[in-house]
Amino acid sequence: AIYTSGILTINESTLGANEATTAGGDGGALYINGGTVVIRDSYLINNQAQNGGAVRLIGGTLTFERSTMRSNIARANGGGLHIESNNGAIINSTFSNNKADRGGGIYKIGNTPITNATIHENRADQGGGIYNQSGQTTLKNTILAGSLDEAGSSASLNCDGPTMASGGRNIIGDNSCVPNPGSSGDLFSTDPQIGVYFGAPTRGYIPAATSPAVDYGVGCPATDQRGFPRPLGAACDVGAIERGSLTYLPLIER
Repeated sequence: AIYTSGILTINESTLGANEATTAGGDGGALYINGGTVVIRDSYLINNQAQNGGAVRLIGGTLTFERSTMRSNIARANGGGLHIESNNGAIINSTFSNNKADRGGGIYKIGNTPITNATIHENRADQGGGIYNQSGQTTLKNTILAGSLDEAGSSASLNCDGPTMASGGRNIIGDNSCVPNPGSSGDLFSTDPQIGVYFGAPTRGYIPAATSPAVDYGVGCPATDQRGFPRPLGAACDVGAIERGSLTYLPLIER
């Protein structure tokens, strides 16, 4: 859909059903060859490529915030995102049902931090959620669970490759992703209890009332993926979306 090596901002947009078809074609929705890209409040779905089914980033800076990558496919690495960068950030975002050989949700080289993300039900033979080729990316308040192999027939590690750094309070369905044991409140081999994927306008997973994610986050962003304020309870929740809703009082005119 888009090739950029400059400055690009994408807001409140959908990039869907795009494909880079050549044998080496990368970045089905977006190929970033340097430059600065910001994606906010957007939805990347059903894109395909050799690497980076939705997005391929080589150098440059990517900020991916309050957005979702779902059901994208890479024939090699990075079903949702293939990223090679030490800059930018992934914040309040969902990676769901993406597929690749390695890194069903994300294939990464470098140190781009991931904060309050939900990476769930992605598929790859190596690293269903994240394949960390290299770098010390910091994971914070993030859910990584429900990963399957590429065929979808058996469980896969949520993360593969060298362990990443922990910023604390991650919930991981197995014993991968960050060093275990740790001292930062990470929960290993823990069911996050986030239920089924909700479509528009949510485009993500909402924790159950009994989920260990509820009120367990520390130092969360000011809003969640929907733009709702954090916290909606006693403390902020782990993952992209807070449990709860906004209450509007009726207008009374006197």
